[in-house]
Amino acid sequence: MIDIKLSPSGHGLADAGTVNHIAYRTTDDFEHEQFRKFVSESEFHPTEILDRNNFYALYFLENSFTTNQC
Repeated sequence: MIDIKLSPSGHGLADAGTVNHIAYRTTDDFEHEQFRKFVSESEFHPTEILDRNNFYALYFLENSFTTNQC
């Protein structure tokens, strides 16, 4: 059973039980570019696709100020 609290609450603190970021995975460079285009068209203002040595990433914030990484 999942109990979802519907009353408004403040932002969590960096501690157990808070979300730091959400990561997504794409199958190839083309899908990565398509995901960036989708995020951009949704007005979330993603970064360019960045080379992080071991992987490529883009970042954007959603309304809850959670960092999303793909």
